[in-house]
Amino acid sequence: MNKHDYFSFLKPILCFLFFTVTGVVFGMKTIEEPDSIKNTASKDFYIEHDKKRDLYFGIERITPENVDWWKKRLAYDAYMYFELKRNFDSKFKLGSSYNFYFRFFNEIVKNHEFMSLLKNKSDTYTNDWEKIEENNKYLQYVLGMFHYNLEHYKDGGEATWVAYVSSRPVNGLLCSEKDFNVASPDIKMTVTVKVSNVFYSLLGIFRSPIAKAFDSAFAKISMPLYFYVARAMEQIKPGAKYVVFRPYKPIINALESSGIHYSVSKDGKSQDKVPHICYEADIVGMHNFVLVDPRSDTRYKISDKHWFKKNPYLGFHIDVAGCPFVIIDRVELGEYTNKKQVYDVDNL
Repeated sequence: MNKHDYFSFLKPILCFLFFTVTGVVFGMKTIEEPDSIKNTASKDFYIEHDKKRDLYFGIERITPENVDWWKKRLAYDAYMYFELKRNFDSKFKLGSSYNFYFRFFNEIVKNHEFMSLLKNKSDTYTNDWEKIEENNKYLQYVLGMFHYNLEHYKDGGEATWVAYVSSRPVNGLLCSEKDFNVASPDIKMTVTVKVSNVFYSLLGIFRSPIAKAFDSAFAKISMPLYFYVARAMEQIKPGAKYVVFRPYKPIINALESSGIHYSVSKDGKSQDKVPHICYEADIVGMHNFVLVDPRSDTRYKISDKHWFKKNPYLGFHIDVAGCPFVIIDRVELGEYTNKKQVYDVDNL
């Protein structure tokens, strides 16, 4: 082999090594998602008034100042649902409950307004429990998801927020609002939000059982809450381009009816021109995740230390075929203008 042939032979190998080391393989650049991000939002809360519905959509960052308030709120919602369920189960000798609210049990029983509500609504709920149970068949799992994100709010740095819908005007952190009872029926719906560098995930959306006890016919608001979070993310993390989450089928039905573009990743295979999640099982049954955006020829690697990978409801030992990833363009979701009637999820 002469000198010219030798360098001709080496050239493609050297080029391949160069692009691999620099994170570019066959024209696609690879970016490592940081395991922890610093909060860059100018405030710890954002609020938007929906004049059409006369509702207040808010989102606030979880910190040591408000985390216990939200845990208490979750405990009250859980107690309302499962204590009434216990009444129904004992009536029919079934017996089941989900008791992570016991940490706040003393506070719950001292809240006379809440206990009076529970007593007054008990007969109504237990007489129609089969219908309520069907409408809330996912609630015990959703409450667990919400609780997990509160317990692990420090995972990923300053990356956890809670979004909510209130029928009462709100001006700041709910824990600081004067006379805003932690068990208030004014809070209609909540969801936790985890933020990374270029994407965020929603987890644990549910209609408040307390609010339902006061108003079983309040406006359909699950999809509008998703739209609001996408808009709020412009202030919280404007670099977040994607919504990545694992919704139940009813949410996918709602997205389908809305006309919003989304991708479903359930087999880890390429989906050509749309952003999607690629993954492969390793030797211990875990999954390695990469967010791929063919539009920009970019791959975003998610490490084992990232909150997305560690979260048991997102990337850890989850049946990816039965509960696939859904990815939505964040800007498109936030700019949705109700051009089509959105199918709302009645059983949240």
